[in-house]
Amino acid sequence: MTMLKQMMIAIAVLVALSAPSSAKTLADEIWDQINQTMPNRPSADEFRDALP
Repeated sequence: MTMLKQMMIAIAVLVALSAPSSAKTLADEIWDQINQTMPNRPSADEFRDALP
């Protein structure tokens, strides 16, 4: 869970720095891939609860 969170933060930062105008589109594509690879992923509440 921590690894996934760190990966998502790193990807979001890299996307934001590389292409600010298209960051939302790239973030949507990333989430689509996560939805395909992790159909039973934790909910947003579970992600929030896992934050330190």
